[in-house]
Amino acid sequence: MDSKTAKNFSGLTVLSLESRMALPMAKLVEKAGGKALSAPSMREVPLEDNSDAFRFFEELEAGAYDLFVLMTGVGLRTLLAALETKYPKERVLAAFEKTKVVVRGPKPLAVCKMQNIPVAVTVPEPNTWQEILAILREEALLAGKKIAVLEYGASNADFLEGLRAGGATVRPVKIYQWALPEDLGPLERGIEVILRGEVQVLLFTTATQVHHLLQVAGPRE
Repeated sequence: MDSKTAKNFSGLTVLSLESRMALPMAKLVEKAGGKALSAPSMREVPLEDNSDAFRFFEELEAGAYDLFVLMTGVGLRTLLAALETKYPKERVLAAFEKTKVVVRGPKPLAVCKMQNIPVAVTVPEPNTWQEILAILREEALLAGKKIAVLEYGASNADFLEGLRAGGATVRPVKIYQWALPEDLGPLERGIEVILRGEVQVLLFTTATQVHHLLQVAGPRE
C-alpha cells in the first residue's frame, strides 16, 4: 500500500459491520487513515437439520456433480463436521475426489489443503462470484455441467442464475445461515452514532449486514 492509498480515509470515522473479522477490519481502516468503529451485525448459525447435507453427500459420492464450488471456508469446515457425524472421515474425503473442486478464495483453499482435498480451480482475486463465472467460462466448465455450490449463509441468486444462464444445472448446498448477534448492544450503539451524524463512512462486506442494520434500526423517530 503506497502513501497515497494509505490515507484514503483522511481522518473520516468509518463504521464497520463486520463480525468475525471485526478486529482485522478495524486495523485496515486505521492503516488507511480512518477512525475505526465496529458494530458486529451477524453470527453464523449451523442448520439444526443436516438431512439435505447428507443427501448431497450421497449424490457427491455417486459422482453426480462435475464441479463443487466452495464459496466459504467456514461452510466447508461446517459441512465436513456435519458429515463426519454420520460417515467415516476417510469416506467423506474420498467423495471429494469424484468431482472437480473450485475454491472462491484463500479461506476455502486453506481448509482444502488442511484436509488434503484436491483443488482443480482456484478463483483469482478479488474472489467474487463474477470471477468464478469468468474462469468457468474460460475453462469451458459451464455448458452442460452439473454444479454443486456450497453457499455462505445467504443464497446468491445472481451467481446461481449466472451459472444456469451458462448452461449448467445447479444444486445449492446450504450448511449454515446468518443470524443477528446474541448481543445487539454494539449494533444498536452503531445505529445511534449514525443517527447523530458522527459517521462519515459505512463499511459493508455483505448484503446481509445491510439487512440486519435496517432490521435492528427499525422505525425510529
